[in-house]
Amino acid sequence: MPRGNRCILIAVVGWLSLAAAQPQPSAKQEQAQANAELNASTTRIVDAIDNIAAEQDAGCEDRKDQRSSDLCAQWKAADAARDAADYTFLAVLLSFIGTTLVALTFWEQRKVSRAELRAYVAVDAVGLIISGTDGGVAAHLKITNNGQTPAFNARWGGNIVIRSERKMELDMAATNAANTHPEGRATALSINSGQSANAVMYGMPKPDLADYRKAVKGDGVSLYVFGTVWYNDAFKRPRYTNFCFEAEALLPLERAKVGQLENSGYSMTPFHNDSN
Repeated sequence: MPRGNRCILIAVVGWLSLAAAQPQPSAKQEQAQANAELNASTTRIVDAIDNIAAEQDAGCEDRKDQRSSDLCAQWKAADAARDAADYTFLAVLLSFIGTTLVALTFWEQRKVSRAELRAYVAVDAVGLIISGTDGGVAAHLKITNNGQTPAFNARWGGNIVIRSERKMELDMAATNAANTHPEGRATALSINSGQSANAVMYGMPKPDLADYRKAVKGDGVSLYVFGTVWYNDAFKRPRYTNFCFEAEALLPLERAKVGQLENSGYSMTPFHNDSN
């Protein structure tokens, strides 16, 4: 067959095929009805499948593991994730508590270590010299470092007075409140562990001779030696030691030899004897 005739024949056959494929009006109605029935059947099948899947996959019943259930597996995975989060939070909390306890233990050990190593200054009154002519008094003190490390920049100050015990206690209570600024001896001194330093304090102003005679007789007044030692410990923390002593058995001025007499008896008062 010639090539041109062949092309014409193919074109005719194609046109006839398209014409045959076009449905007539009655055929369109039949096809639409068939499609509707097919959709309805498909819907019933899907619903039936869903019902069957729901009946077969019952999920996780109480105290029963359904290993073939996808829903149960999802719940198990969610429960495992929640438990893991709870355990992680608990672990973090316990770690925080443990770290806090370790820090507190370290802090307490640090405090104990410093308390064991720091300097501790004590003061003893060892003598009292009184002038029989003008009533001037000088107290001899012994300042001792009983700690394990030196007491640095030690200074002391105080006075010698004759007063009643009640007035002395009230005055010392006021002195305690104002004891934050070091005063007294201008030159500082370092006292090593186990060593002592001798100190002398003078009564200013000089006690009245009439008051001294009352103190000798025990006529409501006594002679008191009081003061404070300020120093720094090895950890550069400022420290202080307050002291207050009452002189006992004062000698009469008439018994003074070479214009002076010495008394060495002291008792510690129940006030103004403290330290930090």
